[in-house]
Amino acid sequence: MESDNSHPSEPVENIITKDSLHAIRKHIEATIRPSWQAHLPHNFGSPEHGKLKADQWRTAIEFDIPVSLAQLLHKEKDTISKVQYTRLSKLVELTFNLAMAIAWGLSRITSAHHAERYMFYMHRYLNGIRELFPDYQLKPNHHYALHIPDILRLFGPLHGTWAFALERLIGRLQKMNTNFKIGKYYQNLMHIARELTHAIPKGKWNRLF
Repeated sequence: MESDNSHPSEPVENIITKDSLHAIRKHIEATIRPSWQAHLPHNFGSPEHGKLKADQWRTAIEFDIPVSLAQLLHKEKDTISKVQYTRLSKLVELTFNLAMAIAWGLSRITSAHHAERYMFYMHRYLNGIRELFPDYQLKPNHHYALHIPDILRLFGPLHGTWAFALERLIGRLQKMNTNFKIGKYYQNLMHIARELTHAIPKGKWNRLF
């Protein structure tokens, strides 16, 4: 994935302005969605809302952001320069590629075809980043994302191996007020964990997943 350095990269602000972000927020706020779908904060894109939950990120990437960017592209077609329109079009395509990769990767069923489709769209997404932002350094998570097809083939759907349930439990434990003392709840939890460790023979942990 070699980048074309003949064109200097432009900051993201040149593609998504404050007015654009405001329009995206209005689109998200006006969206009618089922009750089970995670809702995004009204000030999405601002540091004030804190960290988003995993379900919120999935909703944002799979639906809200791609659809909002497509609406924005259509609305600003005749009001922005040709260069800006081209870059915004590439950003929309890049975002849809990521949405498709997530849809294939997080399917409740999986197969070799699912893994192949995931890798196809993920490669397009990463190549799109290198093309649109040639000075951007890809992160370790981008590398990890390229190993997900192996996980799908070896272990099945990601729902059986991801750590969201444990992370949710850790988050709840961190919020509990213990006054720096291990109470009965923690003692019971530690007892259960110890019993579970002794009950499962070594090398059999993979059967849990």
